[in-house]
Amino acid sequence: MNLEQIDAMLADLRARSGRIGDDLLELTQAITYQRLVGEGGWPKVALAGATEVRVAPALVTLSDLWELSALLNQVLARATALRNSVSWILPSHKTLDEIEQLLCGPSIELPPDRRGLAAPTARSLIPGELLEVMARSFRLAREAVLAVDAAWDRLLPALANFEDETAAIQGLADALKEPAPAELAEARRKILSLREAVEHDPLAAVARGEEIASLLKAARARLDDLARDRDRAGAMVAEARQLLDSLEEAHRRARQAHADREAKVQADAPAVFPRPLDDGQVAALGPWLEKLDASVREGQWKPALVGLARWTAIVRQYLADEEATREANDAPLRARRDLRGLLDALKAKARSNSRAEDIELDALAQEAWRLLHSRPTPLAEARRLVAEYQARLL
Repeated sequence: MNLEQIDAMLADLRARSGRIGDDLLELTQAITYQRLVGEGGWPKVALAGATEVRVAPALVTLSDLWELSALLNQVLARATALRNSVSWILPSHKTLDEIEQLLCGPSIELPPDRRGLAAPTARSLIPGELLEVMARSFRLAREAVLAVDAAWDRLLPALANFEDETAAIQGLADALKEPAPAELAEARRKILSLREAVEHDPLAAVARGEEIASLLKAARARLDDLARDRDRAGAMVAEARQLLDSLEEAHRRARQAHADREAKVQADAPAVFPRPLDDGQVAALGPWLEKLDASVREGQWKPALVGLARWTAIVRQYLADEEATREANDAPLRARRDLRGLLDALKAKARSNSRAEDIELDALAQEAWRLLHSRPTPLAEARRLVAEYQARLL
């Protein structure tokens, strides 16, 4: 190797060694690393489980890397000293060969307990090979430390959130006057276990945190369903009051239609018209609804929901019956009104056709008009007279 090649290789090896040294320093100054090894005033964490399996070797590796870095820097320092002793004018070939052996030969002898970082049979390494081994080992060790850091960052706030959610779920259960869901008790047990695991086995604790989150989600969903049922009971009471108002109005109209039909129209025999509900049937619905409302307000919304469903079904049926009653009783009244309108139209046509003076035709019209304006109107006879008048007119 000539001097230019030596200078270039020394610069490259120093830069690579410096980057690894900087990375090592940055990682070992991190709080997570200091907690793991008991530095910086932190008590050393007693690792366990999956975290111990992964992280303990990584911590040993990081310690080893400092020693290997020192060995590498010693070789680079020797090579640098030799390089500085070489003259540009008459460089010593022996010195150049010695530098080349340091930089390109297996000049770094590995301590017996550090040889596991390289190939199992390796006893010494070229500086470039050692740097590759160190870089690879550092990446793996840093990943292990950062995995713990990420687990702590995730789990410590999660623990606080779990406890807040546990209290909120218990509060919801109390408000609903319901026993706490089984998932809540299981989540509490796992939270206690998680608190211990977060410190000593955070990598395994991540999965436990997910289990707790699922349990709390299930407990919350169960109570939210009950809360929706409770709220639905309150909404059903409000809807029931509106439904009762509609029924009372329908009952009033059915009674009026029935009374008007009996007073104003003598229906075709043997027609049978439905009667409106008894006033007592409608009146009884109000006190029943008030009892259901009281049950809801007192927190007895579960049985109230059953009662409200039954009450609503009955009222809807009553409402349909009253509307049908009004329709059936109103039909003859509409028929009478229609016949009146038809008769007026036919009489106008008779006048336009100069048939108004027809004595027989006029007599039919007068008799039909009399029947249609009498109480009760014999609907069949009135219909017959109007039809006869229409037939003669046409």
